[in-house]
Amino acid sequence: MEEKRENEDEPNWSERVEDLVASGDVTAAISFLESLTTSLQSRIGSSSSSSSSSTELGLQLAAALTQLANLYSSQGLSLKSDELLTRSSLVKQRALDHDLASSRGSCDAENQTKTSDSNVDGCSSSECPLNSTKDDASDDDWEALADREPNTLLSVDELPQISKLSVEEPKFEGPKRRGRGNFTYNKDVMYSESRFEDSGDNDMSRGGLEKTDESLKAKYGTRHVLVLADFSPNLRTTDLERLFVDFKDSGFLIRWVNDTTALAVFKTPSTAQEACKSVQCSFTIRVLDDHDSLLGSISGKDLEPPSQRPKTSARTAQRLIAHSMGLKLPASGFGSKELRDQEAARKSRIVSRQKQRDDAWGDD
Repeated sequence: MEEKRENEDEPNWSERVEDLVASGDVTAAISFLESLTTSLQSRIGSSSSSSSSSTELGLQLAAALTQLANLYSSQGLSLKSDELLTRSSLVKQRALDHDLASSRGSCDAENQTKTSDSNVDGCSSSECPLNSTKDDASDDDWEALADREPNTLLSVDELPQISKLSVEEPKFEGPKRRGRGNFTYNKDVMYSESRFEDSGDNDMSRGGLEKTDESLKAKYGTRHVLVLADFSPNLRTTDLERLFVDFKDSGFLIRWVNDTTALAVFKTPSTAQEACKSVQCSFTIRVLDDHDSLLGSISGKDLEPPSQRPKTSARTAQRLIAHSMGLKLPASGFGSKELRDQEAARKSRIVSRQKQRDDAWGDD
């Protein structure tokens, strides 16, 4: 009777808490909820009533703890609020588990007593009132079931095949990816490491280039080329050109082989011979021989004699330079000076012919 009286003393405790919060007395609401949770805990611990009453008290305690946690959170006490929320979840889970176990045990006992006369009474195990009660309770507490742990909803013992499943990563056979190169689609190799089947074509093209190089060497010859060797790596192209400044009009080019070797290519072999005899310097100067070992390190284009630059005017040079740079030259008045002189001469001839015609016919 005392438990029933205490349970009926505060049937609307949540409304009382809402009234205290609405009036601004949050401290009084917290004190009331703390005393209420203490009272509910003591009643659950000393309760000897039915399982339904214990479950109801547990759910009330969980609701009170949740509301108390919300009040603490509004006051900025987040740690205390998190602790109360965790405690509320545990109390709610324990109450639901106790209710489910008691319902299952009572239903099993009832089924065992009514197995013999189930056909007479017309009540099968699927139509058992306890089962329907359990289904109704599960429908009412769907939020509680959603908060339950996965192992309580589906045990490994009931489904042994699920525990035998395993996830394995697929293994790919192939070279390990490395470096920063781009990988081809659906392959584990870099594009630079892929082998092409047209190696024969590459060999043929390489052979064609070698033949072209040999033909150029045979076409130009080697007697018009001077070898400048064993000089300091600090020398520049202008320093080497200064040695052959007397042959600037005849034309020559400096082509580098390496840091200490260069070629002086002239137009004719006679000019090269004359330059070799007249130039005096501290390093080696000699005429390139047909069987010289240096021929293997130079290409046939390096033996090409210098070509004479075509004559052009300043106007043409400006136009070519502007065209290569993508610029547009400003338009002049009429054209060049020669064109203006030609136009003036044409006009004077027209005037003189008209004057001669007037003199021949007179004033008539």
